[in-house]
Amino acid sequence: MRLFALALAGALLSCSGDQPNAAEPADDGAFTVTLQSEDSIDGRRPLLNLFCGIRRSWFWLELVRAPAGEPGPSFGSLKIDDGAPLRLPLAWLGGDKWRLDVDAEVEARLVRAMVAGRNVYFTGPEGTTDRVYRWDLARLGDRIGEVRATCSRQSQSARSS
Repeated sequence: MRLFALALAGALLSCSGDQPNAAEPADDGAFTVTLQSEDSIDGRRPLLNLFCGIRRSWFWLELVRAPAGEPGPSFGSLKIDDGAPLRLPLAWLGGDKWRLDVDAEVEARLVRAMVAGRNVYFTGPEGTTDRVYRWDLARLGDRIGEVRATCSRQSQSARSS
């Protein structure tokens, strides 16, 4: 019942375009983080969603504007703080949602690096926009320490299993 209520609240907030920055722990020790971009598009802020789980960590993006048609092979550029940008393959999830099309260990390393950093930058998908999206993890406030500790602990558990 609790999961249904959380999903319903998330859906309603998403429809309103007023998605808050949030870090939500789950009963199993996993963490889901939702961050709004610093800029808005069409009155909505693109979202960066991170998940740190016991066996897997991943992320997906909600970029507000959906592609005009079925996208072919797609790439985007991800940069964390002042690091070098990484050109990475993307998988379209439908609508305005995208995720990386890489193996689980690569994605888990990227999630750990994002959570350890401060700013995450994304450009793409290539051929659709040159816009640079930026998400600031400091917007999580006091929860950032808990998120970092949880994601670090989860990654150690995954490597030892």
